[in-house]
Amino acid sequence: MGIGDPNLTDCSIQQNATVPGMAYFAYTGPIGKQCGDCAFRRYQRQRRGQFDPSTNTWGHKVYSYGGCRKFRELTGRDGPEIARDLPSCKYFEAKLK
Repeated sequence: MGIGDPNLTDCSIQQNATVPGMAYFAYTGPIGKQCGDCAFRRYQRQRRGQFDPSTNTWGHKVYSYGGCRKFRELTGRDGPEIARDLPSCKYFEAKLK
């Protein structure tokens, strides 16, 4: 569901395609590119630390999160995970191969 209000008659295609967690409006990036092609789509998040009594140290596990790293940079918080097939936004950067 896009961020556009279905009760408004003047919603743009960009508003209807944009979902919470995207750094900017959909369809503002390169034509034909999707969020799944973007270097910002997946990033590492750290779980809360847990104490390991056998080594007497604190450990932090890391996991891969499907949110937008650019959204996190701009807002300072983690947004919801976003789908791979969403149209790209203006912050699109191609993944390095």
